Amino acid sequence: MKMHANQLTVSPETVRRLVEQQFPEWRSLPVTSVDDLEWERGKAWAFAQAMGLVWYYVKSNAAMSRMGRRSLERILADNSLA
Repeated sequence: MKMHANQLTVSPETVRRLVEQQFPEWRSLPVTSVDDLEWERGKAWAFAQAMGLVWYYVKSNAAMSRMGRRSLERILADNSLA
């Protein structure tokens, strides 16, 4: 199962096993791939969340702020945005 362009191919069985281990309450949901537009929306959501982490926690929780900055760096380094 290819989740989106430029991504690893993962079998539906592997996805099901990982979901069952990490989110057992979701195990009955269908396993489907997402199209590129859905993936872009997900990256936009992650970008917005990371921006919030960077500025909100800069003084009160430096580790959380750094995590936001690292997330931004990974999102911006994603070549599929070009």
